[in-house]
Amino acid sequence: MKAYQSILASQKKLPIEKRLGFLVEDFLLMTHKIARSVKITALNTLDSMCEKYPEFSKKSANAIIKDVSKTLKDTDYQAIQLTLKILSNLSPSASDAVLEELLAAMFGLCKSVVIDAVVDEAVPIIKNIASHRKGKMTPEAISETLSNSCTEKNIRSVATITARVVTLKDEETPRMLEFYVKTISSDANPLKQKLAYMIIGNIGIKKDLQKFTAINELIDKQLLSASEEMKINVAICLGNLAVGNKDYYLPKIMDKLKGEKKLGYLMLVALREVAVLDNEGIFKCAKDLLPILKLQANTDDDGNRAIIAEIIGKLLTIDAAPIVKEVTANLKDKAANVRATYALSYKYWYGKGKQDLTYFREAFPQLLELLKDENVKVQAAVLETLIHIAHLNPINLRAYAVKIFAEAIPLTVFKKNLVKIVNLGPLDHRIDEGEAVREGAYILLDNMLEELNDKMELPMLADRLTYGLADESDEVQATSQQILAKLCRLRPVSYTHLTLPTNREV
Repeated sequence: MKAYQSILASQKKLPIEKRLGFLVEDFLLMTHKIARSVKITALNTLDSMCEKYPEFSKKSANAIIKDVSKTLKDTDYQAIQLTLKILSNLSPSASDAVLEELLAAMFGLCKSVVIDAVVDEAVPIIKNIASHRKGKMTPEAISETLSNSCTEKNIRSVATITARVVTLKDEETPRMLEFYVKTISSDANPLKQKLAYMIIGNIGIKKDLQKFTAINELIDKQLLSASEEMKINVAICLGNLAVGNKDYYLPKIMDKLKGEKKLGYLMLVALREVAVLDNEGIFKCAKDLLPILKLQANTDDDGNRAIIAEIIGKLLTIDAAPIVKEVTANLKDKAANVRATYALSYKYWYGKGKQDLTYFREAFPQLLELLKDENVKVQAAVLETLIHIAHLNPINLRAYAVKIFAEAIPLTVFKKNLVKIVNLGPLDHRIDEGEAVREGAYILLDNMLEELNDKMELPMLADRLTYGLADESDEVQATSQQILAKLCRLRPVSYTHLTLPTNREV
């Protein structure tokens, strides 16, 4: 906004500093307005004024910082980002007393759940304050203060900020790593221990920690002896370290995955961290990794299979050409758990961003064939993948919509033979193994209805709804109601006759 320049020009009789002072006061008042547009405009204008008149900004830094830092309590991320940009430019010119207040405000910001863009803006400010007051504020002191603002919700953000701030100089890194090892070993507070693991991991993403034997020994020990909840954080830390040194840590993780069954899930968690943070790095190990993942996929543990599917999907998004034949071949594996895992990997292969779908389209028909699989786990995995695609972009299912509809409709049927009675002492427990498939089938049909209803036999769908509305699954009932509402909007007169059946069987 350039309006302030015309105001400055209209009051030439006053000294420039006075004119700027009046304007800054006005804009600072506007930053506290409820109206978002006014607040954002005022912050943008203050930012441009500080850049255009640096000498004035330096002299007024204390006043501007004290006032504008109140916006850090705002819930609008754009307002917070603009505020942080202003503070980043002005903090080197502020007095110690104002920096003390600003630091408190920055620590307050860390208590909220912050996004990466906010973290990127916050780190330089805390660094500036730390370097300006380096005699009074050690990295340990900063770390301790930030850890006091840590909660379960913001732990990742606090860890990221802390790791970046406390490693201002390379020579400080070994001392800080020892500090966090000591925290893990001696602090009884589980949250601080989790945070310490995450900080070590964040440091390890940027720096090679292979030579820090105390950390590597601690991780090996804690993977076996820590509480189950803490082991997850240890595994995440190990995965982060592997990003910093793939040649050392990835073979170590794969060896543990192959050889130590009780560490299977934890090593998969570590591999997922590498796949998410450095998918090209993990792809270099794809030839050795895929056979191990296939072996691990033959498990009844849904959590393990989901992580394996995610890792395979990430590998496919990098470069499907070398591995797509192996993946599609595993869709026909004798083991149902393996088929289910590889079917689910298509979900992670089909991402949100722009990507080359050539190989995906070629491999898609093999996935659809598994809708006729006799195993409910496999059917559920295929349905979960199709729901994901239909939710992101149902148009990509148009060429197969008729086939999908024909295969999905039979999966909505309640099947008595899938209901098991398990004897638990004096009580019998009823397990409906087909429930997940019915729920998935109805959700898929619901997601297809908006964009692909011309490819669906709506009277047949309406007939199935009479059973869905009476299904014992709350999810099936709720989805059936949503489908019915959409059908009524599409053809208001056609579906008012629907009645509930007296039983759930076709």
